[in-house]
Amino acid sequence: MARGKKITCEEIAAHFNLNKSTVSRALSGKGSMRDELRREIVEYAQKEGYITAVEKKSAVRSQNIAVVLPRNLIQNSAFFAESLMGIVECVSLQSYDVIVALEEGNTLTQLTELVENNKCDGVILLQVYEQDVQTQYLARQGMPFIAVGTIPEDCYQIDSDMRFAARELVRGLLAKGRKRIGYIGGRRNFTVNKRRYRGYEQALEEQMITVDPDIVFHDVESGIQIRYAVERILKNKCDCIICGDDILSLGAFKVLVEEGIHVPTEMWIASLYDSTYTELNNPPITAVSVNARMTSFHAAQLLMDIIGGKTVEKRTKVKADICMRRSTDDR
Repeated sequence: MARGKKITCEEIAAHFNLNKSTVSRALSGKGSMRDELRREIVEYAQKEGYITAVEKKSAVRSQNIAVVLPRNLIQNSAFFAESLMGIVECVSLQSYDVIVALEEGNTLTQLTELVENNKCDGVILLQVYEQDVQTQYLARQGMPFIAVGTIPEDCYQIDSDMRFAARELVRGLLAKGRKRIGYIGGRRNFTVNKRRYRGYEQALEEQMITVDPDIVFHDVESGIQIRYAVERILKNKCDCIICGDDILSLGAFKVLVEEGIHVPTEMWIASLYDSTYTELNNPPITAVSVNARMTSFHAAQLLMDIIGGKTVEKRTKVKADICMRRSTDDR
């Protein structure tokens, strides 16, 4: 019968005079090892009441939720500000606090310090990547987490279908008579940007329109890059510009104004992410609208449920709406 105080992996290793890694292999059932030794370790662990890594982390709660933000993007996007507000609103109702970890892209710096020093009980990722090292690390650590975004890994995630929304927006613009639609997108290593562009491609493919690489621009971030993209799109006789997010669309609109191009009579423009800025622009910019605050509130509640041991669906979809505005209506 197991004793009251549970034993740790380190104590088991000391009992058998083995390395901790050897004991971990025995308990996980992975890696090569003599069957007799594995059986002895497992039986001893069961008898003494072995405490797993996950149990150890949850034995003492920090009452903190960590939110990972991209250091280089947070100050330029309303999405992250709205998302953070939604998370704070949710967890504060359950006597939790929020700790922000800033990472330089797809890296592990502040996040590892928080996790390995038991400073948080769960993690929310507000930006996910192809081959995401943060999700892989959290899974290895047994740390509860949820990603706001779509990733191929089998982990908890919540997202809107940006591929579908982008396809529907471009479909609508083509149906309204647009012939050549240029594309200005952000970093391609973000899964959301890949899905947005795929929706653009699919809408063109459905109409048997070949994607013209001369009017497609990826990895656009700076004002100089936006200007270059808009100038190339104008040179190639486009009648509409689709931008990956609100910041890119406002930057493109600024260049059009400076070039003396009137929106919407001479050029249409639309954004694949909405914000107060696109809505209050003159003219207001057509955009795909996702309620970032409500989405992140929902993500935080799902994470709290996971921490509490409740059953939660691995993938949760939220609705994305298309807000047609005067930037795509020259009547």
